[in-house]
Amino acid sequence: MLIITSLIIVVLVIGLFYILRPVYDPSKINLKNSHVIVTGGSRGIGKSLAKLLLKRGANVTILARNQQRLNDCQKELQRYSIEGGGQLLCLSVDVSSSYDVVEQNIKTACVRQGPVTVLINNAGVFFAKKFQDTTPQEFEEMMKINYLGCVYCTKASIDYMLKQRYGRIVFVSSLAGQVDDGCTMAHLAASRGHGECFSCLIIHGAQLDIYTFDRHDSVMDVAKRSGKYGRIEKARSGTLRCNSCEEKLAKEKHDKAHARNAVEQLIHTQIQRGYNLNIPVNRSSTNLRSDKVDPPVSHSSHGHLPVSRSQILKEQIRVVSGCSINILSSIGIIFLNKYIFSHCHIKTMTLTAIQMAFTSIGLIICLQMKTFVCKKVSIITVLPLAISFCGFVVFTNLSLEYNTIGTYQLFKVLTTPVVVLLSWYFYKIKYSRMVIITLIPVVIGVCTHSVNDIKLKLFGTIVASIGVISGSLYQVWICDHLKELEMNAQQLLFYQAPLSAILLVPFIFYMESFPSYTTYEEQQVAVIAIIASGIAAFAVNLSVYWVIENTSTLTYNMIGHMKTVSILVGGYLIFKDSLNFKQLIGILLTLFGLFSYTFVKMSEQNQLPCKRWNANPTINIV
Repeated sequence: MLIITSLIIVVLVIGLFYILRPVYDPSKINLKNSHVIVTGGSRGIGKSLAKLLLKRGANVTILARNQQRLNDCQKELQRYSIEGGGQLLCLSVDVSSSYDVVEQNIKTACVRQGPVTVLINNAGVFFAKKFQDTTPQEFEEMMKINYLGCVYCTKASIDYMLKQRYGRIVFVSSLAGQVDDGCTMAHLAASRGHGECFSCLIIHGAQLDIYTFDRHDSVMDVAKRSGKYGRIEKARSGTLRCNSCEEKLAKEKHDKAHARNAVEQLIHTQIQRGYNLNIPVNRSSTNLRSDKVDPPVSHSSHGHLPVSRSQILKEQIRVVSGCSINILSSIGIIFLNKYIFSHCHIKTMTLTAIQMAFTSIGLIICLQMKTFVCKKVSIITVLPLAISFCGFVVFTNLSLEYNTIGTYQLFKVLTTPVVVLLSWYFYKIKYSRMVIITLIPVVIGVCTHSVNDIKLKLFGTIVASIGVISGSLYQVWICDHLKELEMNAQQLLFYQAPLSAILLVPFIFYMESFPSYTTYEEQQVAVIAIIASGIAAFAVNLSVYWVIENTSTLTYNMIGHMKTVSILVGGYLIFKDSLNFKQLIGILLTLFGLFSYTFVKMSEQNQLPCKRWNANPTINIV
């Protein structure tokens, strides 16, 4: 039985790897059939961006005002266009001249290259002078190019994106905002200006991805001050940051490094959210290169094309596959852990620390196989997450020790409403009325089939309550850290797993004892079981993060209740365990609530973005 379970776990890990790899591997992502406009692309970071985009197969349009540099740039980049298969178009235009000029040039580019799908506002100037030394003409030039240039290009491009239901808007600015030497005021004013302005696109309903690639976080700041941070996340915005360098950015080698960093971060930000930068080949992206392009349509006065059913189906299959792997691997690790507890005499926290160590090793292997890129963050930032995990493990075990099984199960059920309460109170996450209603039969059903022999004791109640709060905070903080740190499941778990293993060590020495084996066979069985459990833990931990990242903490709780029901039903069907009438009613109630929850969530998912937009025709972002 142990060998069969181990083989099943290995198969599940392989399946999880192949589900994650196409999602996180940047080498599999290309930009064929996309049209990327880069302003200020004749030199520096803009030219390096265009070079990398052409290598990935994108059709690139460069807008720049210096004709001589533009001609030299076109000659240099032509070979990359041939190498990647994309088309290169260079247009001489001053993005700050007037909106009509910019609009006409972008329309020309869309006729020849197809509708714009990615706009990179890279054009900008910077005069490093103190306030009294900066002339009014220099103030005006910085404001026109750095701010109005972004306004003109974005306004001329955004309707094409809205019409085809797809768009990426990237703002590139200088790292001079990090230097407070009194010489950056005019530049900072222009940069903060476009950041404050375009954050409103998200807050007021623009369903496009908007990024800043610089030091300032104005988009996020405005969202938090307005109390609409949740809507920022619904709009899938991100802030891309590049590391500062000691040399000046004007040097070509640093431009290449920062451009590569920008493209990789942009691609990884898309990948970790489950969005592929590939544009599906359709009539609008192929025929429009030779035919006359249709005029852009504002969504405030016209209808919308519905989201492709195949795209919705693929996304749902992907989520269901990830959730299924989480359920199967969790059930497998439960049986393995029961075997280890009964035959190998290893305690709970010791086994948990070993499993987190195996998870860390598995993530190091994944890092070497380039399934994700390590993102540097402060350990202090991830420490609360690791502490909440350890609190959950320690106090849940104490609850099991000092409470009856019925009381222990009752407090575990309370995790679901506590998660909802924490998400609503601290993170302003609101669930629809129908979602809340579906939770009622789930909670009642789980209590009916799992909760028996309830006896409350003061110490047992205290430790169980702390365990519930720790577990709920752990789940909510996973979701929050993934968004705040802009990391994917592997990147965040890469920090949390080893931290949790280290933090558990003092509790292990104080509260548990180590097993002793008399024969070699016992040692061999224990080693095999622990290795199998460690591999299963890797699949469970990674899939937990993946499920929370791609669904929500509440959905993960519903999956947890599904596991409980599956174990009860599996025990009845496979091991002929007894199942009384009360448990049967509880299982049916739980299943009814779970299916209702799934139906409601899928219905809400299908409303994004087309039904939600059409339900708010008064919203006008252009």
